[in-house]
Amino acid sequence: MKLPIAMIAAVLLAACGNGQSATAPEAEPLHLTAIPVREQDVVNPILATGEIHADKITEIKPRVDGTIDAVFVDVGDHVTLGQPLFRTRQADYRNRLAEHEQALALAQAELKQASGDLERAVSLRGKGVVSQGRMDEVQARFDTARARLGMADASLAQARQNLADATVTAPYDGIVTGRYVDEGTMIQVATSNTPVVEIAKLDTVEVIAQVAAAHLPRLRPDTRVTVAVEGVPAPIDAMLGVINDKVDASTRSVEIRLHLPNPDLAIKPGLFAKLTLHPAPRRAAVIERTALLGPAGDTYVYVEQDNVASRRAVQVRDVDAALVEVLSGLMPGDSALAGPALAQVKDGSPVIVGKTADGSR
Repeated sequence: MKLPIAMIAAVLLAACGNGQSATAPEAEPLHLTAIPVREQDVVNPILATGEIHADKITEIKPRVDGTIDAVFVDVGDHVTLGQPLFRTRQADYRNRLAEHEQALALAQAELKQASGDLERAVSLRGKGVVSQGRMDEVQARFDTARARLGMADASLAQARQNLADATVTAPYDGIVTGRYVDEGTMIQVATSNTPVVEIAKLDTVEVIAQVAAAHLPRLRPDTRVTVAVEGVPAPIDAMLGVINDKVDASTRSVEIRLHLPNPDLAIKPGLFAKLTLHPAPRRAAVIERTALLGPAGDTYVYVEQDNVASRRAVQVRDVDAALVEVLSGLMPGDSALAGPALAQVKDGSPVIVGKTADGSR
C-alpha cells in the first residue's frame, strides 16, 4: 500500500524534530605511525658470473731435437721449481760436447803457437831481420788463431747448453695437468708443436668475469668481492684485482679479474663462479618498506596533511629486505604513514598519527 506524500513528509519532520540527521556519520580516524625518510650510506651490490682459471698454465716442450727417452711425471703429480719433467736422449749431445772440448783445446794450442811466432817476429823486426810482408803474415795467423779460439769457446758453451737442455725442468711449483708424449717419441723442435707435459699453478687461482660497462664508474681495483664457487661450500671474500681497459663493443661489458687463495687445491680450473661486488657506499634517502604500497613500477605512499591521508607517488630502488631507496616523491625529513591500519587508508581518509620508535611523528 502506498503512503500519501503528506504522511511521508510528516514522518521526516518528526525525525528531524527528534534530533536525527539524514546524512551518513563521519568516518572514524585511523591510527597510524609516521616513518621518516632518512639519509644513510647505501651499497648497491653488482652481480657478475665468471669462470675459474689457473694462475699459470704452461705447455712444456722439448728444447732440443731427439727422442724422448724418459718422462718423469704423470697427470696429477705435484712438481716443484727445477724438478726434472722429461729428458731427450743425451748420447748425441754428450758426444758433441766432447768434440767441442777437443776443438777448443786445438784452438788454444794454435793460438799459443801463433802468439809465440808473433813475439819472435816482432823481436826480429826490431833488428831489421824480418820483412814487413813476413810480419803481416805472422800477424794474420795470430788473428785467425784468436778468432778460432773464440768460435771454439762459443761452440763449447752451446754444446754444454744443449746437453743441459736435454733435461727439461719445472719452471715453477705446480701440478701436472697433461701428459701428451710417451718414451720413444722423436720430436723436431723446429717443426713440432706437440708439448710433452702441461703444468699449472693452482695454489692461487684466477677468476675472470664480465660486468656491464655501466658499472665502471663504481668499480675500483680494491673493490670487495664475494665469490661463490660451484662445489665449494662457503663463499670466499676477495678483492678485485684488474679492470680491463677494453670494453666489448658487442656486449657492452668489461672484463674483471681477481685472485683467490687455493692452498688445498679444492677450486679447480673451469668451475663456474658467481660474484657479488660491493662498491664504495654512497649517501642515499631511504625509507622502510612497511610504508610502501602498490606494485613495482606504480608504487606510492600516504603522507599526513592536516590530519588527512594524502596519496603520493614515489619511485624507489631496493636496498635490502627492510629498506628501499627513495628516488623521487619524498625528501629526507619527510615522513610516510605506516602501521596495521595502512591497508584501510584511502586518499582523504582522516588519520591520527602517533610517534615512531625514534620519537618522530
